[in-house]
Amino acid sequence: MTAHTPQLVAFLGTDLLARGPASEVVLACKRRSAEPGEPRLAIYAASSGHALDVDLSGDEEAVLERLASHPLLVQIALEENAGSRNRRPRTPERLAADAAYRFMHDLVGNIDGFEEASRALFAHDDVGFCREIAHWPQDVRDQLARFRAARVGDGPDVRDRPDR
Repeated sequence: MTAHTPQLVAFLGTDLLARGPASEVVLACKRRSAEPGEPRLAIYAASSGHALDVDLSGDEEAVLERLASHPLLVQIALEENAGSRNRRPRTPERLAADAAYRFMHDLVGNIDGFEEASRALFAHDDVGFCREIAHWPQDVRDQLARFRAARVGDGPDVRDRPDR
């Protein structure tokens, strides 16, 4: 069995910075580290929406060494390789909703319409959800669409489709 390389997605503020294999995304973040006064640099697991706190200090080799043993990244890789055998089973729809919620809560939890969008997300009200996020930044909407599409296999698998 081949080990799966966890996929990450990084945002600078609400703008997509990078998406793809963990090492590539983290190095893109290292090269574009936010300066004081710039929007926050945030990194997420593409499959689960978990925020990762990655130490970008030092040279690229040091950053990649720390990344290889990052506790959350190791957990994500183990879960993706083993499936959900060790967890309480949840439907793909619930996993996708949880991932979307974690991501949007961390990145845009204070944006107008967040609470209404959250309610629509967990009520499986796609029309209401889309209405509430229609004014949100495009890159945020695109990432939420990726999470939601993965729930039923009607869109890109966020783990296997790096495209930026």
